[in-house]
Amino acid sequence: MTGNERTVVRPDGLDSGAREGERAVPRRRRSFLVNRRYQLRTAALVGTVVLVLLVFLNLSIYSSGLSESERIARESPELAAFVKAQDRTLVFLVVLGSMVFLVGVFLVSVLETHKTAGACVNLARRLDDIRDGRYDTTLRLRRDDHLVELEPVFNRMARAMQQRTWEEIEALEDLASRIERADPALDPAGIAVEIRGIAGRKRALLE
Repeated sequence: MTGNERTVVRPDGLDSGAREGERAVPRRRRSFLVNRRYQLRTAALVGTVVLVLLVFLNLSIYSSGLSESERIARESPELAAFVKAQDRTLVFLVVLGSMVFLVGVFLVSVLETHKTAGACVNLARRLDDIRDGRYDTTLRLRRDDHLVELEPVFNRMARAMQQRTWEEIEALEDLASRIERADPALDPAGIAVEIRGIAGRKRALLE
């Protein structure tokens, strides 16, 4: 090989240590509110629906209990004070239980939306890598994330784009080497056809 010849060295495996089928463990997210607006809006919507249902349920329970208390008070006036105390206790417990349930629903909603919001943020960052030409990027989602079906699809796309890019680099390097060597068999027309072929494949991806 002469001093003017160039060699393109391709990285081993084309996938930067993240081969298809392997799953690296992503770093733990520091905050459960990855997308604050989406997560809080969804949790608030779910909480509102649950609150409305709880109000109807509690009113039904209270109405039923009040009717029973009035019947007991009519039949046994000496128990009226005791029944009223029981009613107050029942109302307190129902309201307390409803509040605990509502807070639990809100927290579970935040945790569940975190699994979607975190995956979307991760995917958006990897798409930014692709936009910037870093085709060696790898999408790694946590095991309990939603949208995990997108991980192998995205990684196959990135590997395919990287593969095509390396093939085009090698083709261009080969053409440059042939021109530098001033190969007697140099065919300008043929080289032009090859270069236009590479450009055509690029153009087809954009049309």
